[in-house]
Amino acid sequence: MNRLILVGNGFDLAHGLQTSYQNFIDDFWNNIIVKLLDLPARLHFENEYIIIKSTPSIYPPKEKFETYKQLKDHFDKLGNIIIFKNKFLEIVSEIRNLENWIDLENEYYKLLIDCLRERSSVNISELNNDFNKIKNQLIEYLTKIEKNIGFNIGISEIIFSDFNLKDFSEELINYITDVKYDQFFTYYEEINMGEKKYIDFDSQTLELLKILDENNLKPSLRKFLFSRRAQNFDMLKLKPEKICMLNFNYTDTPEKYINLIARDAETDIIFIHGNLLDQENNPIIFGFGDEVDKNYSSIEELNDNRYLDNIKSINYLQTDNYKRLLELINIDNYQVFIFGHSCGLSDRTMLNTIFENKNCHSIKVFYHQKNSKEDNYTGLVQNISRNFIEKTKMRDKVVNKKYSESLMTKSL
Repeated sequence: MNRLILVGNGFDLAHGLQTSYQNFIDDFWNNIIVKLLDLPARLHFENEYIIIKSTPSIYPPKEKFETYKQLKDHFDKLGNIIIFKNKFLEIVSEIRNLENWIDLENEYYKLLIDCLRERSSVNISELNNDFNKIKNQLIEYLTKIEKNIGFNIGISEIIFSDFNLKDFSEELINYITDVKYDQFFTYYEEINMGEKKYIDFDSQTLELLKILDENNLKPSLRKFLFSRRAQNFDMLKLKPEKICMLNFNYTDTPEKYINLIARDAETDIIFIHGNLLDQENNPIIFGFGDEVDKNYSSIEELNDNRYLDNIKSINYLQTDNYKRLLELINIDNYQVFIFGHSCGLSDRTMLNTIFENKNCHSIKVFYHQKNSKEDNYTGLVQNISRNFIEKTKMRDKVVNKKYSESLMTKSL
């Protein structure tokens, strides 16, 4: 059995990387503010994103200016305006509740639908051009931020941990019970149908036979597998054969765990959205990926390829990353770990493929503990549910909060 780990932006943030959407947009506007501070009053300012016809005097600043909101509030008091040449930037700068990159991708899709319904002030070519400029700014930002991060022993222990039977669907629990029974006890029951005699078993098997009910061997084994005592028997431990980190980020943070640690399990990393350090062979994918959405068929029927320029499922075909993922999930049973991924609609097509696959028997959320009273477990499960068409599968596969835990962040 294998383990597939979905790595989202929260994983980078847990390692101290300033890779959130808010980090990016604040840095973008702070760079503009720095330039404005160096200009005399009433001077024209223009770049490829905005125009300020008459810059107000903001130097020496009477208050701290670092964000778009702070700058705009100051401009509003003076009756000045920021003219946006990039309309997508204007929209995402004005929205105050954008928190994740998926939120930004969702906004792009909303505008895409507005273009489709002819409700937008920009056409599809302008929208794509504006969006691609923001994408390029993102790449530039991620390239320059500090990436000297520490190794986290707690996260390493989670990645390479044994499977916990309580995490799995009833179907797989029965399957594992059958496998363990066939491995160790089939011969025992066969000879006990006749005259009992000495059995040449190893010491652990003999010890286990003393614990189990020999008249109901398989049911008692199933029950025992859930107990803490079962962990004392190496023969009953469930270890992953292959561990794959499906990296939705553009950074190489997972490599600290997969490439630098020698373990028994086979390991792999799939940079599903591209690799910042190898863009020639694995280009950055930034866009929307929900083909289940009711509007998507209308986009395809439009017969205008510009509407498909930033659809993830099409851009996945630029590399073999998606094919490698399919090979992994179709070859054997697996458990999904979620590390810092919001499981939002922007990746719904891929997540549905992973979650509803017949080989997926467990989805375990490693939630963010915001403080002593708050965490994001419920929000993540709500997002996960939207990626399921068959809701009964979701309730059987998602690990309940009692058996879940927060993503550990205590570094060495």
